[in-house]
Amino acid sequence: MSCFSCAKTIHIGEHQVAIRRQLAEGGFSFVYEVRDVGGNGRTYAMKKMLAQTTKQAQDIKREVRVHRAFRHPNILPLVADANIILPN
Repeated sequence: MSCFSCAKTIHIGEHQVAIRRQLAEGGFSFVYEVRDVGGNGRTYAMKKMLAQTTKQAQDIKREVRVHRAFRHPNILPLVADANIILPN
């Protein structure tokens, strides 16, 4: 588990969330169950995507734009997003 996963709280947009558990892991992304501890107390799914190249960063930004455009009862809405650059 990375330091990111061990953080007590993470700020994403206007939300302050605490990671409860990891739900899934893929090629360059992780999905966590998180709880909003700074506001409404709701539970959310949070997807953390890692980019090691400029192309991957562009792909992630495109995925966020596309996801934000979807409105369907079977697709979780995108509530907030953040771009966090970690030091080398």
